[in-house]
Amino acid sequence: MWHNSAVNAPTLITLFRFFLAALFAFFILRFDAAGETRDYWLGLGIFALAAVSDGLDGLIARRFNLRTRLGAILDPLADKVFLNTAIVLLAAGIDGLYRFPLWFAALVLGRDLLILLGALVVRWRKGRLEASPNALGKTTAVLQMILVIWALLKFSRPEVAMAITAAFTVASGIGYLRYGIRRLAENPSDRSDRSDRSD
Repeated sequence: MWHNSAVNAPTLITLFRFFLAALFAFFILRFDAAGETRDYWLGLGIFALAAVSDGLDGLIARRFNLRTRLGAILDPLADKVFLNTAIVLLAAGIDGLYRFPLWFAALVLGRDLLILLGALVVRWRKGRLEASPNALGKTTAVLQMILVIWALLKFSRPEVAMAITAAFTVASGIGYLRYGIRRLAENPSDRSDRSDRSD
């Protein structure tokens, strides 16, 4: 059941997460350039705030029945923007922080590109695209957030957390691919499953 208002509190929180992604990149890049500890902690705090806001907007939307079609599209997109921003920056190399291998960044970006292209194909072929959470996709996003915070906090053995996150990233990508194929193959009269998973 969708709420009539396109812009409400959860949607505004989601939009704010796009701004936080840019702000995070600003402080982390400034930390890389100048080595100021204050910039590092600001970047870390902003990323943590963005991660909390991801759960907060969904909680408010469900608790007060404020879910909208716009919010359902923007929420996973905002997740991808702020997570991919962090992962790409860490893969590019930030002085004093753990450097993600390029294969991991390519895996995450490739999975998200697959989801985006699949959603566009489904929208083009079926004429409608509705977004709803996917448990495996949400778990993958949470693991990616934890991994980034793990790396930012300079915890030991990030390779273990990365291997687990990579496995979930691959599994969720395969899951979305199979789901998209089923949606494309279904008959127009079969509307028992209307939700396209896009997180």
